[in-house]
Amino acid sequence: MSLTQQAGSTRPSPASAVALGHGDLGQPWWTRSLVAAALLIVVYAGIVALADPRGTLGTDTGGKLATLAEMSAHATWDPDIGYWAAPADPDTLAHPLYYTVRFEDRYVNVTTLPMLFAAKPLSDLGGVRLALALPMLGAIGAAFAARGLAARFGARFPDRAFWYVGLLSPIAIYALDLWEHTIGVALMGGAIVALVDLADDRRGALLAGLGAGLAFGAAATLRTEALLYGAACTGVALVLVARRRPGRAVVAGGAALAGVVVMLVANEMLERAVLGDPLRSGRAADTAASAGGDLSTRIGEGIRTSIGLNYSDLAVDALVGSVVFAALATAVVLAGRPRSAPRHLVEALAAAVVLYVVRFRTGLSFVSGMFAATPLAVAGFVGAGGAKRLRHRWLVATAVGCLPAVWAVQFVGGAGPQWGGRYVLASGWVLGVAGLVVLETMPRAVSRTFVGLALVVTVYGVAFAVDRTHDAARLADAIVAREEPLVVARVGHVFREAGAEYTRDRPWLTAVDAEAFAVVVDMIAVERPTSIAVITYPDDGTLVIPAYRVTGREPLAFFSERLEVRHYEPAGP
Repeated sequence: MSLTQQAGSTRPSPASAVALGHGDLGQPWWTRSLVAAALLIVVYAGIVALADPRGTLGTDTGGKLATLAEMSAHATWDPDIGYWAAPADPDTLAHPLYYTVRFEDRYVNVTTLPMLFAAKPLSDLGGVRLALALPMLGAIGAAFAARGLAARFGARFPDRAFWYVGLLSPIAIYALDLWEHTIGVALMGGAIVALVDLADDRRGALLAGLGAGLAFGAAATLRTEALLYGAACTGVALVLVARRRPGRAVVAGGAALAGVVVMLVANEMLERAVLGDPLRSGRAADTAASAGGDLSTRIGEGIRTSIGLNYSDLAVDALVGSVVFAALATAVVLAGRPRSAPRHLVEALAAAVVLYVVRFRTGLSFVSGMFAATPLAVAGFVGAGGAKRLRHRWLVATAVGCLPAVWAVQFVGGAGPQWGGRYVLASGWVLGVAGLVVLETMPRAVSRTFVGLALVVTVYGVAFAVDRTHDAARLADAIVAREEPLVVARVGHVFREAGAEYTRDRPWLTAVDAEAFAVVVDMIAVERPTSIAVITYPDDGTLVIPAYRVTGREPLAFFSERLEVRHYEPAGP
């Protein structure tokens, strides 16, 4: 088939539709849905079986593993991970697990309680691998919501959106780690579908508004950016409704607000009951307060989380990511013009493929950008406006419009070590589904190339995720094997990456800055350990411990970085 032949020129026969997974063979929809969900679970479980359960995709998960282990060891629902050096460090400057927050006499290293409490019984029953059923179910929920959205976008084959999100999008990567992202996207996706139905008068105002509000509110207890997406998507949907039926918009808006408030209040009540003070609302307040701060850093991190392929040099990352985006966008534009030269279309697609291959040959690592890790999102971004069959372009525009707002408030310092822009996954989800619908109107060779790229990127991500778990486990083994009575990390997330091996009585300390290291030195002066191990960078020349001297140095692999362990012993009289 030529590149200019339209894939939609002929409608497939019922038999071919069944072969593609779109026919029902007389089966009820719920039977097919259960089979599809079971197949995804099998795929996810097979991948997880290849990974080391002690390793994770990110350090936040390491904190969860440490907390779950402590809760299980002490048969409690209290998320306190303890602190063996608390009397000597009342300000918690050198807690082993970076970002630990003190709540009176409790030490907490998790960002959300609902996910932790949902994971606890599963972890107690079958360990971390069984607890991973939560993100897997979240991924399945996001896939079903994608199918519903694709149908409302006017897709000829909405079931394809289910398989795309479940197997070929960043959601497939986050299904393999004990993180909240898949559940957050599933909730936001369900809310977005409800808002589309509200705008189309397909659902009652009260039901649609309340459902969207509850879903966005629940998502906000897991992912702070859900508040931004909820406000933007709900606001636009209500404006569209108000143009025709103002009263309906008022009812829906009030119900949505009530739903959000109910979920946020319920979560804060849970946090106060468990911790005595709110946890999530404090993070949201810090996020809002940081908006726009350190503009140059935020611009750089916005680049990494949008188009970045995670080259170490930001300029190179921006250049290569821009060229990849431009090549894919050009292919979409050319494919939408029947009279365009096929040669130029091939050149554009080939340029993108070559740049991906060059990047992947550098080794396994994160692909941090939304458009880089979600090639179909480029098709949704560029082609949605001209796609004849894509309805609800307002939603695509809103998903794009939310991006700068999220970049302005996202956590600074986490742009590179993430997959596909974890703060903007909701935008990538909407644009990816829109792109799948746009590609239905494109030549089949073009759609296959985009889907093939999505497959290659996801397989690369799966390989990286599995490899990273084994790296983390080797790091944990190396640390636990140390014989020194005190181990100090000068690199913030070393012990969080080894969180599966954390116990509250392990003599570990983390001292990233000078103030924390001074606290550690004071502890050493009092306790006088017989030897000390310090994990740091080879060029760190500031590690002077009074009355101790360095007697050995050993290399320590920390993923792509190279650290060293310095062995200290008393200097003598």
